Amino acid sequence: MTRDTAAVSKFVETFASAFVDAGVTNVALVVTLPDARGKGYGEAMTWQAALTEPNQHALLLSSDAGRRVYDRMGFLPLYRFTLWYRGRA
Repeated sequence: MTRDTAAVSKFVETFASAFVDAGVTNVALVVTLPDARGKGYGEAMTWQAALTEPNQHALLLSSDAGRRVYDRMGFLPLYRFTLWYRGRA
């Protein structure tokens, strides 16, 4: 961890964003730093993002790490895929 990251992590332990388009709230970029996981911060931020427009449906794209949280929140899995990456030769 760099000194800059250490300084920031004292203040920001989780983050989530949302944007609304075509009548759907899209929850994106939900992240919680490892030391802050399991404390409910990510779920709280996800609720805040998902309820940006409370009368609209919400979607999110997540990793397997958040699956238990999103299941508990009532999100339903719609599709599963694998993203492949190949570095430069």
